[in-house]
Amino acid sequence: MLKRKDKKNAKQNDWHRAAVMLLVCSLLLSLVPEVMAKKKTSGNFYDTKWSYNTKRKTLTLSCKGRMDDEYSSYNGGYWAWHEWSDDIQKAVVKEGVTYLGEGTFHYCRKLKQVTLPKSLKEIGTDAFMSSGISEITLPNQLKKISEYAFWDSELKEIKISKNVTQIGRYAFWNCKKLEKVTLSPNLKKISQAMFCQCVKLKTITLPKNITRIENGAFYESGLTNITIPKKVTTIEKEVFYHCTSLKKVTFETQKLKTISS
Repeated sequence: MLKRKDKKNAKQNDWHRAAVMLLVCSLLLSLVPEVMAKKKTSGNFYDTKWSYNTKRKTLTLSCKGRMDDEYSSYNGGYWAWHEWSDDIQKAVVKEGVTYLGEGTFHYCRKLKQVTLPKSLKEIGTDAFMSSGISEITLPNQLKKISEYAFWDSELKEIKISKNVTQIGRYAFWNCKKLEKVTLSPNLKKISQAMFCQCVKLKTITLPKNITRIENGAFYESGLTNITIPKKVTTIEKEVFYHCTSLKKVTFETQKLKTISS
């Protein structure tokens, strides 16, 4: 058992620790306004100019030609506006931008509305990854959607403009709310895992110029029926793996050479 003096000392030590912790917490709290004040609302990321309206929760981006990619060697950091990623609800990309940079809006969970310019020709890797975007209008001049572009986003519907000839692998992977897709007639393949885990996607019309359906294209999707177009020569492995709702597959093609494992 502790002696009375030991108990007194122990009690004093507890008070000292509590006082120190209170002091540390007070110092940290006093720094919060200063840290918040340092969050920039405008600036430049090399050739990309940005500004954020905190009242309207709107991000505006502009540059001439191609935006830079955040994952390049430039300082090894995120886009400057990602300090506001938990706050951004709208985004406007100005005319003149031809390439939407890698990871531009990734993890912007509250992002609901995006205006893209007519000049846009390519959407970079991860551009809308894990964003809150549920619908989007793609410009007619768009030619390419890179890999992982809309991965894990809140997309419900998307119409791919007719000039798009390339859609990268995993582009719509894990878009669990995606129900309706209109593909460009100029696509020639369905890329690897493009619609993997799109559990609400019940049906889709494949473009007539498709010649190849790559690995896991509809892996664990909600497909109930699908028609394989006339020009398809190859169906790679696990294209319909775990498609437990799939009831009917219609083969229009007479050129099919391979159905993989």
